[in-house]
Amino acid sequence: MTTESESQQHLTGKWQLARFFKHDEVRLEPYLSDIQQRPDLLLIQPGKRVAIEFQCSPLSPSKLAARNAGYQKLNVTPVWVLGDYYFQHMKSQSQVALFANWSRKWGWYLLFWHTQTARMELWSQLKIDLLGRIGYQRYQLTAAGESRFIESRALCFDVWQIKQLRQQITYGLRFRTHKYMKWQNFCYMHNCLLQTIPNCCFEHAIVPPLFGDSIAILRYCLLILISDLGQQSVFSLQDVWEMVAELGQLVPVGQFANCNQRVVRNQLQLVLEAWLQTLTVAGYLQPLTHDTWQVTRQFITDP
Repeated sequence: MTTESESQQHLTGKWQLARFFKHDEVRLEPYLSDIQQRPDLLLIQPGKRVAIEFQCSPLSPSKLAARNAGYQKLNVTPVWVLGDYYFQHMKSQSQVALFANWSRKWGWYLLFWHTQTARMELWSQLKIDLLGRIGYQRYQLTAAGESRFIESRALCFDVWQIKQLRQQITYGLRFRTHKYMKWQNFCYMHNCLLQTIPNCCFEHAIVPPLFGDSIAILRYCLLILISDLGQQSVFSLQDVWEMVAELGQLVPVGQFANCNQRVVRNQLQLVLEAWLQTLTVAGYLQPLTHDTWQVTRQFITDP
């Protein structure tokens, strides 16, 4: 897609969006001098202001975070609506994390605007699988707040995904791909091998789009750190959070530029607690309180 076509799409989309939000007071490209930013649209609603950003071309995480930070200084809510470039290229979890937001009604979601049809599209209930593919439900939204279901692109788990992920690890190590070598070096430091991920790490394969790489890798790294504590050792949920933070350079977690971090933490805690419950049922852990566990069986054996 050329810069010229993107510019035309952006210009057309701004005017279409202004008509779409006609039930609100709409200001087109107002200059906010306090932060030196100019949103595509500013909606004046009872008790709040909403900045609509119609994004048609690639945008770096740092620039998006900077624009959101500016709006937050003025107590303006940013809403990012994506154009055709993103609609056509939104294929993996790393792309989702940049613009995804969360609501009680829609779960993790993305918004798209189609200039050819002047329609708003919602991808809701976003999920990812072991290979980083995304699943979602598609809806058309109206200005009146109504929604029309289009289709469901649900993810299904099968053993092929495990074989594919193990194959990716083998090839990644064979060709010394950077991220696979980082993971392997971590494993070496703890007397383990990346190739020997236990099958329990592949359970509950469909998860929210919170992780920069496969959830199986993060689970394996957590298992290694918990195993290092030693059998009969006791650890807490806070210890698990510290482990996740320690692993942040290996497996990015919860790096959403467009979502409240408290929401991200709450959603991530649900995933971690479900994982600890799985390990408890499997006999690896013994719960002591609602947020402490004892290691009852070693996870990893030395290669």
